[in-house]
Amino acid sequence: MYEVITNYGYTVFPLFILMGQIGFNAGIAVRLYDSAHKFIGHIPGGLAMATVLGATGFKAICGSAAATAATFASVAIPEMDRYGYDRRLSTGIVAIVGTLGCIIPPSVVLIIYGLVTEQSIGRLFLAGLIPGLIIATLFLGIIYGWAKIDPKIAPMTDRSTWKTRMRTLPEVGWIVLVFIVVVGGIMNGFFTPTEAGGIGTFAVLLLAVVKRGINFKGYVKSVREALVLLS
Repeated sequence: MYEVITNYGYTVFPLFILMGQIGFNAGIAVRLYDSAHKFIGHIPGGLAMATVLGATGFKAICGSAAATAATFASVAIPEMDRYGYDRRLSTGIVAIVGTLGCIIPPSVVLIIYGLVTEQSIGRLFLAGLIPGLIIATLFLGIIYGWAKIDPKIAPMTDRSTWKTRMRTLPEVGWIVLVFIVVVGGIMNGFFTPTEAGGIGTFAVLLLAVVKRGINFKGYVKSVREALVLLS
């Protein structure tokens, strides 16, 4: 038991979970959701679809499915409640977006599988990326179809201007860059998953500090929450 829990390879778990908690406490998840909301909130089921897109983007910096679901429960459900969304749709979609975390990299589940079976984690990440995006696309289609059939469950919101939409894109761009560095580095063999977790966590923390989204108290809170998730 001691040899298992002290395995160096398993240090990647707290790193990826900490990366997600820093991103949450720094408001990155909120900004991703807001960007998706600005672009598609005006179409049928737009807020629920924005939840799927926001969670898919947040997965780029969060390895925990539970953390992803918990994050968007606090971000998306109150917003959907404000616009009169049916609770069956709002709570259901928040519950199910966490499952994307099992296959979209960086996935803790795929890392565990790779370590246990001695398979290439980079190849597992590549194998999980396309199916994960396909599932996310199917979620969008189902939400849109449901909202078209029964418009009362997902009222449309106001349409945002293109100027307002463009202002939100830099936030998305930074997350895409972190994702490319972390996952691309693993897949190309530039660093190990554990090193990628450290680099990704530092990159998200640096981004949060530069954007003034987190202070020392927020960092300590992120560490504490990551430890709770691990326990």
